[in-house]
Amino acid sequence: MPAITAQVFVQAPLQNVFAFLANARNLPLWSSAVIEVDGADVVPAYGAVYRYRFPGRHHDSRLLCSAASRPYEVAFRGGRMWTPLGWQIPELVFHLCDEADGVRVEIEVVSRLGGAMLLFWPHLAVAWRRDLRRDACRLAAVLAGQDPEGENGAVEVVTHVRRPGERRRVR
Repeated sequence: MPAITAQVFVQAPLQNVFAFLANARNLPLWSSAVIEVDGADVVPAYGAVYRYRFPGRHHDSRLLCSAASRPYEVAFRGGRMWTPLGWQIPELVFHLCDEADGVRVEIEVVSRLGGAMLLFWPHLAVAWRRDLRRDACRLAAVLAGQDPEGENGAVEVVTHVRRPGERRRVR
């Protein structure tokens, strides 16, 4: 499973950052991979199921809260998406680390691939890396109460591409 990670630092309390990230309805505020999330009646928690729409698709997909370890990790797994080249199952994982003056947020996009998509993962990784860097800047701006479309030059983003079979580096 290829994965892309990005890290940003946010000056905000850990509980506030976790609460924001654990609510999937906040994803469209900063993520370019999510257009909308329907789930007004869904309580954010492990096992919560939302309907969401992502760019390029005309129908809703299933979004599952696949992890919620308060206050250090939360994850959302999308439904299987079919393409002419095969399929993918995306998962968005947030690892939070409490630091003296804020929170370090590691955003990890993990994609399970099938069919010919396995052969094209290096090309997909280029787009994921570009988009995740931009999304991480937008997330940091939203959490800081700034305009996510504004200039985010002060936000440092560190990215890493993990190849299929490579283990996650714990920081």
